[in-house]
Formats: sequence, C-alpha cells, structure tokens
Amino acid sequence: MSHPRSVLALALGLVLAAGAGWSGLAEAAGNRKRPRGRPRAAAAAPAPVRVGAAAGPAARPAASPLGSVQFVTGKRAYLDRGTTDGLAVGQALTLSRAGRGAGACTVESASEHSATCLGGRARVGDTFRSPRPRRAQAQRRAPTLAPVVDEDTLVTRAAVISAGPIDKVEFTGKRAFRGHRSAEVTPSFTTWFSQADPEGGSYTQERIDGAIRGVELASTGLRFDGSFSAIRWSAPPGLERFRPGTPTQFYLWEAEASRRSQEGGTTLAVGRLWPFHAPGLTLLDGLQLGRQSQDGTAEGGLYGGLIPTAAGLSPSFDIRTGGIYGAVAQVGTRRSVVRLAREEARIGVWQGTSAGMVGEGEGFAQAWIGPVTVGGGTRLRWASQVESGPAVEHAHLDLGLRPSLESALGVHLRYVGARLLPDAPLRSEIPLQGGAMHAIADLHLGLSPNLALAFSAGGHRESVSGLHQFHGGAEARLPRLFRRAGGVSLGAQVEQGWMQGGAVYAQIVGRWDERMQLLARLSADGTRFQTPAAAWNLQELGGYFSADGALAGWLRLRAWFMWRAPFQVQGAAPAGVSFGGAAGLSLAGSL
Repeated sequence: MSHPRSVLALALGLVLAAGAGWSGLAEAAGNRKRPRGRPRAAAAAPAPVRVGAAAGPAARPAASPLGSVQFVTGKRAYLDRGTTDGLAVGQALTLSRAGRGAGACTVESASEHSATCLGGRARVGDTFRSPRPRRAQAQRRAPTLAPVVDEDTLVTRAAVISAGPIDKVEFTGKRAFRGHRSAEVTPSFTTWFSQADPEGGSYTQERIDGAIRGVELASTGLRFDGSFSAIRWSAPPGLERFRPGTPTQFYLWEAEASRRSQEGGTTLAVGRLWPFHAPGLTLLDGLQLGRQSQDGTAEGGLYGGLIPTAAGLSPSFDIRTGGIYGAVAQVGTRRSVVRLAREEARIGVWQGTSAGMVGEGEGFAQAWIGPVTVGGGTRLRWASQVESGPAVEHAHLDLGLRPSLESALGVHLRYVGARLLPDAPLRSEIPLQGGAMHAIADLHLGLSPNLALAFSAGGHRESVSGLHQFHGGAEARLPRLFRRAGGVSLGAQVEQGWMQGGAVYAQIVGRWDERMQLLARLSADGTRFQTPAAAWNLQELGGYFSADGALAGWLRLRAWFMWRAPFQVQGAAPAGVSFGGAAGLSLAGSL
C-alpha cells in the first residue's frame, strides 16, 4: 500500500490539473463572448508552455523550386534563389524562356537567398528549376545568437587590430570557380512538304551546329572560341532554293584566339572573328588589336583583314578592309542621374571589285537614365567612284521606358538613306531602295500576375517606290490560367497598305514536371496582295507545336511541327496554293 502522503499529493495534483483545464475552457468561452472593441485584460502570469510544442522559431515555408532571373549585366545574371534552395557554386542550371529552352549557365557565387550565374544568354524573366535542398538542412533550426558584446570591448578590439601589421601574401591555392569553358553540339533534322509538289512530297535538311567557348590555349594567355554549321540538303531537282548544286554545305561562323581580360591591358583577337566595339563591322578574317583601361571603361585600337564571301563564308580576297575603333563607358552610382552610358565609334575603309575604295564611319551611343533608355547611331560612307559626296546609309533611334519588370514601352525609328553598294560587306543589311523610313512602337503592361496586355503598331514608307505599310496588333496574356501548368495568349493583327491582311490566333504555353515546355499555336489569317499584274485573296489556317524538354542536365530535346492550309481562296490565286508544312527534331548537348 502507498504512503498516505503520496496518495494525498497525487489527488491534489489531479484536482489542480482539472481546475487548470476548466479555467482554460472558461477563458476560451469568455473570449468568444467578449464584444468587439473592448480590450482584453493583461494576463497575470505567462501562459504555460504546451508539451510537444516547438520551442524554436516558426519554420520557413517551403519555397517554390522554380526560380527566375532578376537582373542581367553583360557578364552575369542575378538569381532569386540561393543555398537554402539547393544552389551551390559550380552548379549548372538550365534556363527556360516563354516555354522554350534558353541555354544553361553556371552558378558563380551563392548566398542564402540569392546567387549569380555565368554563361549562356540569360534575360530578365528567364526561369530555372532549383534543386531541392537536403531534408536535414531544410529542417535545421536557427542557431542561437551569441551574447551581445558591449561597445567598449568592441572599440578596444578594433584598436588592437588596426594597430597590428598585416602582411600581404601570395595566393597559392586553387581557383574557387571553374573556368568559363563550354561546348555545345546540336544535331537536327528538318523536313518541308507540300501537297502541290509534283514529286509528292518534300525536301529535307540534316544539320549539325557546334560551338566552343573559352578554351585556354596552353599557357599563351589566349582563349579559343569557335562555332560552325554543317548542312546536308536532300531535294528533288528544281526545288533547290539556296546555293543550287551544293547539297553539302559548311559554314564556319567563328574561329578566333583572343585575349580580353577584365583587368585591362592589351586586347587581341586573331582568326575568323566578330570584332568587339566596332559597330557595323561584319565577320572578319583578320586581326583586332587594342588597348583597354584598367577599369575596363575605355578601349581603342585597330582592325584589318578580309571579308569572306556572302554565300558560303569561304575565305576571299575580293573585299579587304581596315580601320580604327574606340569605345568609352561611364558607370554611375545609385544616386546618379545617368546610371550607365556607352559610346562606340569606328572609321575605316574597304575595297571591293566594283566600287573601288570606299570610306565609312559609324557611331553608336546608349544611356540608361533611371527607367529610361535612349540609344541611337548612324553610318556614313564616302564612295568617290559612285557618289559625289558623303551619303547616309543608315540611322536609328531607340527610346525605352521600363518603370517596373512587368511593364515597358518602346519606340524604334529606322532610316535607310542610301542604297547599299553591290559588294557592300554589311551582310546584315537588305539592299532596298534609299529613303525608306520605318517606325515601330510596342507596349507591355503587367496588370497582375494573372493578366498582361501587349500592343504594337508600326508604319513603313519608301520614298523612291512610294510604297507604304501600316500594321498593328494586340495580345492578352493569361500566364497562370492553368496555375503552374501554363497559360494562354489571345491576339489579333491587322495591316494596311501595299499589302492588306488580318489575323487572329490563340497560343498555349504549358509546362510539365518543370522539365518540359510545350507551345501550341492556332491561327487564321487573310491576305490581299495588290500589284499591277494581279490581285487576289488568300485565307489560311495555320498551326505550330513544339516540345522542349531536358533529358538530363547536359542534354535537351526539341521537336516541332508547323502547317498551313487554305480554307477559302477567291480570285486568281497562283497555282500551287495547297497544304504545306514543316517538321524538325534536334538534340542539344552541352558540357
């Protein structure tokens, strides 16, 4: 039998526990009955701690594994995910843009909730999937803070540290970050087919694209960058559209050895290169030599070499060029009116087979003034054998306003002042008649995370031919209509002038398991061409579908299909208007 005192203590404990439970229920009932607006009396004693309740701070809610690019500079992208989300230095991330693959980048540095990324061509709004952090790390409790040190002790310690000598030491360890080397190979297959083809069908293209970036050449201090395309065409006789009689084609886009250091000094590029800071200069087989300031804000130098042929990019001595270039940049502070500005200019000469010696000069400037971006440039030429004086080949002006990441406004003006010479080395230009003016405006409004609107309008006119054209369009975007699975866009376009037409379309962008992006588009349009010889109307249905998925961290697969079919033809339509389409498949592997 238990001791009488033990029995009495047990009974007393049960009574007190029952009283505490009853008082808790009464207090809860009183809280429900208390009228609003009357303050609750202060508790006389702190509430008891419940058994099994968490003693530490509230756990952080699980973040979405889908991160995004918040800001982009010329060298790196800034991400909204960090080590707490599973990111680590040296990790490769696969970027997505509007449901499509946008390349890959490598984590350069990472803190708890942010990181920076190098490589690729990231843009603001690109998304990526961050790996899940380890469960033990995610459930780790916040560490206990050390006791606060008084101010006098901190002052004393600071004085001792500042008084002691600190000798510099040479760094002999290994690099914390891996190099910027990368390699990518993309084999692809594409076929085109048409119902009106008398052969019944189609022509195909097998293609391999490759690129190598940032490979160090032994201990020379140079890096190698290269890219190429190898293409094989299979087409029935009479359907060859580009370089007939050459079914196998090879294009070497870049093969240069260069030195461009972030610490400034001499810059050098030799081989088949795309010159830096030389506006308007095309692909060059030659040399670029310059000198850069230590802070990287100024560079000047010279260039020279040969322009390859336009058709096959094979080396040629037909067009020779040379000149000087210069570039300056101004970097402001957070309180500066001008946050960033840059100016580039080039003066050179080139000699072809028909125009003789031609002098040219081109300049470009751009400034970021808060949310406003202003940029423009022009190109002049002096061809004494063709013209009596200088001529304006091209001029442009761009204005942009971006008050937030969700909204933007842009106005773009282009002026083609003089017709290009027959053997001009500016491959990106179209040899149209001179005196053409082009103006385009676009507006994007992000009203909410679930709704965005986009508008565009433009006008074009050629003074020599008298042709003019106006067009406009509007689009409504519902990016989260299917929640995390994707959204829908609805739009319409109209154009008037030498060609008249209108179109409506619906587009679905979807995601599956954060590894695959799907895009499906259905459109209906009508076009009316007006020429002195014929006038006819064509109405067509069109569709497009693509799937882009990551098979592994280094391998992506993309498949696409597009088609067009007339559903009503009026007037004297040309022969051969029928159902047609194209399909393609590609693999992209990167290291």
